[in-house]
Amino acid sequence: MDEWDLVSWNSLISSYGVHGFGEKAIQVSNKIIISGILPSPISFISILGACCHAGFFEDGKMSFNLMVREHRIFPKDVRIKLGPKVWGLLLGSCRIHCNVELQKDEGTLEAWRLQKVPGCSWIEVKRRIYPFASVYELNPQIEQLHSLLLKLSMEIKEDGHKERILLGHSEKLAVAFGLIDSAKGEMIWITKNLRSCEDWHSLTKFISRYTKREILIQDMNHFHHFKDGVCSYGDYW
Repeated sequence: MDEWDLVSWNSLISSYGVHGFGEKAIQVSNKIIISGILPSPISFISILGACCHAGFFEDGKMSFNLMVREHRIFPKDVRIKLGPKVWGLLLGSCRIHCNVELQKDEGTLEAWRLQKVPGCSWIEVKRRIYPFASVYELNPQIEQLHSLLLKLSMEIKEDGHKERILLGHSEKLAVAFGLIDSAKGEMIWITKNLRSCEDWHSLTKFISRYTKREILIQDMNHFHHFKDGVCSYGDYW
């Protein structure tokens, strides 16, 4: 682009953030400030979102303080109902930041009484969309998919990793289907309706290295790009 305006900068920050490139998002936000362009509320939404996705807690605090104290941009008082999504984010943060006490708090335990939304995943192979769900198994290749996942689970354990064999995870079934039915070397792209879990994350990293396949998975929060055993989010999700 010959000329960059605030909309361009905001779009770049948001794109970096959602794909796990938090450091690049912060670098771009610093360029905005240095260039003399006044950031808008959308700018800070993009910056704070990038910090959230990458787990940059301190950078997020600094950006929030900059927004409020220097640019006089204040968040609206939006009250969010404590549903499964909010509780899931809280419990996930407790795990990531090793806050066991908060996780065991009586109020937090209310989360475990919420009805769980069934996990669903979708994969496109040869211009056709194939759905997979953790609560039912309609795919005629289900036994073949389970066999491949069992083999991969055994391989990851031999490699020294601790991995629970959860063959019914919808995204695992979708990955196995992609490995079997897509062309060799083709990227596997999966969309799912829930946040990713640690077990899935570890296995997918291993699969990308073991099979030499790139795997892109879009969950409810992020785009995870796996290549050669490495996730673009740096193991933060």
